[in-house]
Amino acid sequence: QWFRAAAPATAWLSLDRAEWSGIDVVRGILTALHRGVGPSMTDPIDMRSGLAEIARIVGTLQGPVTVVIDDAHRAAAALADPELRSLLEIGPAGLRFLMVGHGELSTALNRLVVHAVAAVVDGAALAFDRTEIQTLSPRLSAPEAARLLAATRGWPIAVNSAVAGSGDGPITEYIADNILDRLPAELAEFVVTATTSDRVDPDLAVALSGRRD
Repeated sequence: QWFRAAAPATAWLSLDRAEWSGIDVVRGILTALHRGVGPSMTDPIDMRSGLAEIARIVGTLQGPVTVVIDDAHRAAAALADPELRSLLEIGPAGLRFLMVGHGELSTALNRLVVHAVAAVVDGAALAFDRTEIQTLSPRLSAPEAARLLAATRGWPIAVNSAVAGSGDGPITEYIADNILDRLPAELAEFVVTATTSDRVDPDLAVALSGRRD
């Protein structure tokens, strides 16, 4: 919703495969800028020419532009590239990045956060509170909203699914596709096995999984 409201000064890049190199990310940013805010004149052959083209496009614009990078954790390793990191830290004036991801992305951006170049909006900030749950579904009473908050911990997808009355199906599918599928196979198997009970302690986890570790 924010992206649609902020157009046309926005560009969107989804990282749709497992790993991205620094030059892959730069080319992706150029493609996103080309689609969103201004034409790219060259296909960069290396990092330096790619960064120069990004600077040229941004320099032709009247105001700031934000590039949204979705699933940015897939480029976490690429952020170690000093030239790509320089683009994020001291890139062209008016160029901003909104990076959406999880896990290793936070570690990759620690330097930027410590130096106040970047800020992190985490799951706790994005979780719904009771007032937001009631705004989403005015038919809920305050006690009902409080119970839903306790059950979901404000996780927006779970709250929305419960309010829509769609049961656990969409949540289960989301977890399978977007969480379990990204875990090592051994860990995913443990999660599926050990969470057949609503409450799990170490002894029950061992009993369910058959693993002492």
